[in-house]
Amino acid sequence: NVTITATDTSSIRSDVAASSLAVSVGSGSTVSVPVSISLSRNEINQDVEATLKGAGSAGNVGTIDGNLTVATRKLAAIDTKVAASAIAIAASAGSPVSVSGGGALAFNSILGNNNALVTGSVLETLNGGDVRISSDDDSSIDATVRTTAASVAIGFGTAPGVAIGLSM
Repeated sequence: NVTITATDTSSIRSDVAASSLAVSVGSGSTVSVPVSISLSRNEINQDVEATLKGAGSAGNVGTIDGNLTVATRKLAAIDTKVAASAIAIAASAGSPVSVSGGGALAFNSILGNNNALVTGSVLETLNGGDVRISSDDDSSIDATVRTTAASVAIGFGTAPGVAIGLSM
């Protein structure tokens, strides 16, 4: 038997978090504006190749006693967690303003070739041998992206509270 294999088990684990808190208290007008942004960019770019090249020729056939297996397997994995939180609190006897913004972004990619090849070869298997050429790709990306934005405005006048959150 002849077996040629190649396997890629590249992996990335990424945990990214950003938080912000703004509190303003006063007797006149108060303003609270926290902004929080969290970003994760992960890339695996790996080629996987198993090759049998130039074994035997038309005038000199190569023989294998049993099976020939040429195989690749790609098991790349990205596991990422991205979180952002922004909390604003404004309190006053006047007109408080509370605005918060949070954003969490995750960009993940798994690239690269995955090839099992027999090239420029003339072969014969003996004793009922089989020829198996295969490429399997069981790569995975698991991304958890969370954003929290909260605003509270407490006052005797106009008290706007605005919160914006974005997760991608």
